[in-house]
Amino acid sequence: MEFTEEEQREIENTFRLFKDYAVNPEHADEVKNAIMSFSLSMYSLSVARLGIQSKETNLQKAVSSIEKAYSIYQLPLYLYDLACFLEQKGKLEEANEMYMKFLNTQMNYNIRPIDKVILAQRDLEESIKVARSKTL
Repeated sequence: MEFTEEEQREIENTFRLFKDYAVNPEHADEVKNAIMSFSLSMYSLSVARLGIQSKETNLQKAVSSIEKAYSIYQLPLYLYDLACFLEQKGKLEEANEMYMKFLNTQMNYNIRPIDKVILAQRDLEESIKVARSKTL
């Protein structure tokens, strides 16, 4: 998978935050993927809010990064983020499908220990509530 320079920089910065943590070798790949996807998700959220380039350009970068995050580590919350970005782009039908996919995936998802670190930064219950309201 290829990353933009900005995405790569964000990934490297995030890994620096975790450099002093010990990880059980049995879970090393999972943790590595979770951290990488987390950094991409945070990048996507920040770029979607920036006014550096056009809103459309920023949203396209956000969509690309969150899709990469989900392909690396399938945390359902990333589907919610994708739905939000699609909605902001005016792609309401695709957004609705993604909100529904998020809800269905989240319902059957078993939260792993590394997920708790990622989810501590977000309000999962509020995301579920919002997604439900969008799919009525």
